[in-house]
Amino acid sequence: MKKICFVSVLCLAVMANLYAQSPDAFTWDLRLEKKTSGIPLDFNQTIEKLEVAVIPPDTPPDTANRSLARDEDFTIKVKPQANTYCYIIQYGPDRKVTLYYDAQINAGTEKAFEPVLTGSAGIDTFYIIMSSKRETKLENVIKAYRRSPNVRQVNSNVYYEALAIQKADEPLGEPPQRFTISGGTSRGTPANVPSDNPPSGTARYSGRGRYVRTISVKH
Repeated sequence: MKKICFVSVLCLAVMANLYAQSPDAFTWDLRLEKKTSGIPLDFNQTIEKLEVAVIPPDTPPDTANRSLARDEDFTIKVKPQANTYCYIIQYGPDRKVTLYYDAQINAGTEKAFEPVLTGSAGIDTFYIIMSSKRETKLENVIKAYRRSPNVRQVNSNVYYEALAIQKADEPLGEPPQRFTISGGTSRGTPANVPSDNPPSGTARYSGRGRYVRTISVKH
């Protein structure tokens, strides 16, 4: 009898783990905000770093929501609802990679990152890769990067692997199953996603086992 009970408990535990790691249960939030004020940034468009010290109060809302003043920094926040592998990679106009994170984030834990833009004028692109499974090929090129961070080819290998994951996962671009950044409506959201809207300015993604979200900052 004890053996039967043990087997039943073990089966339930395995099923619960499979559900937690299934694409339908993989939900996570992404938020980009101004570091000092906490005001959310609209990352659906390229964010621009302006030359002004303070953004004028009469700046049109759509411009202000995707602009940073000259001395203003920003924060990237991610929060998964299940244990998730997270990789955050910055690729600058000097073709150099900066690695911010490459480990697992536990369910319900919010991680905040404060990027530093490269010195060369141009566009910095941030690749945020969230996956229910470990990305072993990416981790291998990251290991080589850690050994030789100043080698151009090693930087390129990390960048091209991030692009390869993006192309394989989202051939049509923006993930189709997500809450819009305004929090007003949703597209293709699975029934098991919590009905409550994420905080204003936060994008919630669900329905896949992996996402690649890019954020571009022009400076």
